[in-house]
Amino acid sequence: MKKEISYFEIAKNAINESNYDTRTGLYYVKSETGDNVPFTKERIIELTDYVKKLSKMRSSNKQFTFTPTLYVTDNASGKSILMTSHILKELQSALKKHKLASDKDF
Repeated sequence: MKKEISYFEIAKNAINESNYDTRTGLYYVKSETGDNVPFTKERIIELTDYVKKLSKMRSSNKQFTFTPTLYVTDNASGKSILMTSHILKELQSALKKHKLASDKDF
């Protein structure tokens, strides 16, 4: 009897040390629970634009500084990640370094 292997198990084995899957073109970020959350080119761009809008919030009396925090959930896998500035920079770097898959590919 053959054991069925899920797509996410296959992808987990194909990810190289930079979290880029060369077979699918997805970039994976490890969540707090150790799950890999996949990102496409469009999702990284959308996330970057959304965080830029959030970062424009300012306190009217300059007493407070707002730091946007975003919790992102991949609806296909149900895996979530807390988006920090470090992870956002990592995603932006991956966008420049790798030929990432498009949403149209899936």
